[in-house]
Amino acid sequence: MAAWSYATSVITGVLLAGALLQIWLLLRHALTRRVVRDLVLLAALPAVLFGALYGMGLGQGKLRSGPAFDDIYSGEAIGVMWLYLVTLAALVAWRFRSEILPQINEAVLLIYNVLVLFVLLKIFIAVRTDTFTVLHGLLFALSLPMLLTFLAAFIPVRLGTLWDAGSYVWFIIMGVLLTLFQFFAGMMAAPGGPWWGLTRLLMLGMLTVYLIVQLTYLVLLIPVRAGGSTYRWQLARVREYLRFLAGRQHGVQLRPRYALVIAVTTGAVLALNARWNILPSDILVGLALVATPQLATLRSAQAPPFDPFAPST
Repeated sequence: MAAWSYATSVITGVLLAGALLQIWLLLRHALTRRVVRDLVLLAALPAVLFGALYGMGLGQGKLRSGPAFDDIYSGEAIGVMWLYLVTLAALVAWRFRSEILPQINEAVLLIYNVLVLFVLLKIFIAVRTDTFTVLHGLLFALSLPMLLTFLAAFIPVRLGTLWDAGSYVWFIIMGVLLTLFQFFAGMMAAPGGPWWGLTRLLMLGMLTVYLIVQLTYLVLLIPVRAGGSTYRWQLARVREYLRFLAGRQHGVQLRPRYALVIAVTTGAVLALNARWNILPSDILVGLALVATPQLATLRSAQAPPFDPFAPST
């Protein structure tokens, strides 16, 4: 029982550490006493709830021991921790839906596009089928926004607010797709030693927060009637939200040669890593996924806070 309890503590601790690390990365430029206080409250309330439910669920069986019970005990503890992380991520994404939104630029979009292309090609090669499948349809559906984003990176012309909003929505969609792939790839990957296992657990905690945050922004783009509001008001809210998203994209254009260097370097790193297996591909893609938006964080041109559910003025 002691060995299983130790392993369970390590797993849950690493998952929690990954989630807290990702929350810090997303909010590190907006940390104030009020933000820290709200974060503590958001973390404490579901912790008390899930802790009570977990204690009541296992309270009658804690005196028993043996391999079968150890498996159940470990599985339930890890499951409760993962549900807690999902709940915490949803609360953080909802409370800080303005502050947590990262600022991006063309370099971030370019790197994300290369990551999506690498992942799709990796899946496409692994399937090895000549018949039309959902993967073929997904590749064709994603090819147009990928092509447009690539071309825009090499055109030294400002394309306007509508393009900025659309490219930011595409950034969110790419984040969701890449995160879902990371969940699948991490579960299907070989253990490869305890260090890679712990690294995947840390990435799982980070990507859980990342996925819930990105899904929150997609949900906010849906004009759903709520609280007696009309569709007209909801459409106006979505338009305001799209303008807010457009303001989170830095307007400086990349020089074409810099765009070429970024695209070629990113693709080369991914290809060489896949060829020589320096790092597991899922870990490398996960690191690039969560680290790339941090490289574009700027102290200037910060958009004012926006509440997508505030009454229109």
